[in-house]
Amino acid sequence: MRGTEPRNPPADRNAIFAPSRRRLAAFAVLIVTITGLSACSANAGSSGGEKFEKFLADEPDVVDVRTAGTNNLPFYGSVGGSVTVTDDASEKRVGELADLIAGYINKHDSTFLSWSPVRLEIGDFALSVDGVQAHNDEMLSLYSQLKATDGVVGATIDDRTLVDASSAAELVGVYDAAAALLGDTHRADTPLTATARGFVVSGGETGIRPDAAIDAFTAAAATFDLVGAALNPHAFGLKLQRQTDVAAATAFIAALPYAASLGPITVTSGLVTQTGEGDFTQVNGIVDRIGAVTGLLEVESTPTQLTLTVDSVTAAQRVDALIGDAVDAATLESLRYQFEGDDPEFVVIGTDYAVRQSSLATAALLLTDDFVESIVLNPSGGWVVVANTAGLVEFAPSVKRAFAAGSGITVQTVDREFQLEFTAVTPLIVVPPYFDDETTDPLTEAAFIAAWNAAP
Repeated sequence: MRGTEPRNPPADRNAIFAPSRRRLAAFAVLIVTITGLSACSANAGSSGGEKFEKFLADEPDVVDVRTAGTNNLPFYGSVGGSVTVTDDASEKRVGELADLIAGYINKHDSTFLSWSPVRLEIGDFALSVDGVQAHNDEMLSLYSQLKATDGVVGATIDDRTLVDASSAAELVGVYDAAAALLGDTHRADTPLTATARGFVVSGGETGIRPDAAIDAFTAAAATFDLVGAALNPHAFGLKLQRQTDVAAATAFIAALPYAASLGPITVTSGLVTQTGEGDFTQVNGIVDRIGAVTGLLEVESTPTQLTLTVDSVTAAQRVDALIGDAVDAATLESLRYQFEGDDPEFVVIGTDYAVRQSSLATAALLLTDDFVESIVLNPSGGWVVVANTAGLVEFAPSVKRAFAAGSGITVQTVDREFQLEFTAVTPLIVVPPYFDDETTDPLTEAAFIAAWNAAP
C-alpha cells in the first residue's frame, strides 16, 4: 500500500557501523601509544642526564659527573656530559670506566633519547667515549701512547685532537709524534693541533702538516726571541719578545724562498698592544729595556703613553727598577701600572721615578691588608677604598705610615657611607667636601682623625 513502504531500502549493518569501528580502533592505538610514552619522561633529555649521574654517583675514582640534556619535543630528547676521575687513576681503571660508560650509552640510547659522546677527564687528558667499542679501544690506546710520549703533558681526543706540549721547544716534535699515532687510526684525517703556552701548530680541518710554516718557525726561533707563534697551512704568525725586532723579523720571514706559501704573515710583539698613530721609538725603547719580567702580563702603548698590567705590586717594582729614571720615561705623558681586573683595583700613575717608587711602596704596604678594596695613586696623593667603617680606626695608623707627609689622600668605604679627603700631616687637615651632599658620619670622622693624630 502506498505510504506503508520505507522510503529507502535497509542499509547494510557493516556499512552503518564501520566508521565507529575505525574510530574505536584509532582510539585504542592512541591509548596504547600514550601508555607507551608514559613510560618515558616528558623531559627525556634532562631526565636521562639525571639517571646517568645517579648511575655513576658511587663509582670508585669518579669525582664529578655533569650532564646537559635537551628536551627537543615532548618525550624526545638528547643528552651528553662529562665524567671527571681522579688524576692518578690507572690506565686500566680508565679503560673500565670507558667501557662502563659505553655500555650505559648503548643500553639507554633509543628512539626517545639520543646520546652525544661523554667526555672522560683524567687530569690534563680528556677522552670522548661513545657507544662504538672499536672507537673507544682505539682512543684508549692513543691515550696510553700519548701519555708515554716525551714532551706531552696533556691531550684531548675527540673528533679533533688537541695535544699540549711541555714547551715551545717540544711543540713540533709533539705534533709530529701525535700525527704518527693518529695515522694508524680512523682519526688519521681529522684535525690535529699542538699547543705550548702561546705557541700553536695545526694541520687545519684536513690534518695536513703545515711544512712551510714549521720550517719558517724553526728558522725564526733560531734568530729571534719568540714568545708565541701560530702555524697552520693557511696563515703564519709570530710574537716576539722585543718590539724593536718586529721589523727585522718581518723582513726575515718575507725573504724566505717559500714565504709566498705561508699565506698571510703577522709579526707582532708578545706583550705589547699599540694604539694610535705616530712615532713609537720612545716607548719601544722602554719596552725593550724591560724585556721579559715575571709578573708583567701586558703592555699597552701609544707614542706618548705606557700602561703596564702586572700580577702584583712586586712585579711592578721589578719592572720599574728596569725603567728607572731615564729621560725617555720621564718625558712620557703618562706611565701607569695596574692589576688585571679590579679585585682589588690597583693603579699607580707617574712619570717621575722617585714618585713612582714612593707610590709603589705605599701600595705594597696597604695591599697586604684585606681591608683595602682599591687603591689609586698619582703624584699628588691617592684614593683608598676600604671594606667598611668598622675597621677605619684601626686602619688609620697604616695609612699614616704608608703615605708621605703632605700627600693628598681620600679614604672611602665601598658603600660610600664614609668619605674623607685630607692632607697627610699631623694634626690631620681635612679638606672640605666639594658638594654639600658629600657628608659623612661626624663620629666616625672624629674617631678616624683621632686615631691618625695619635699614631706615631
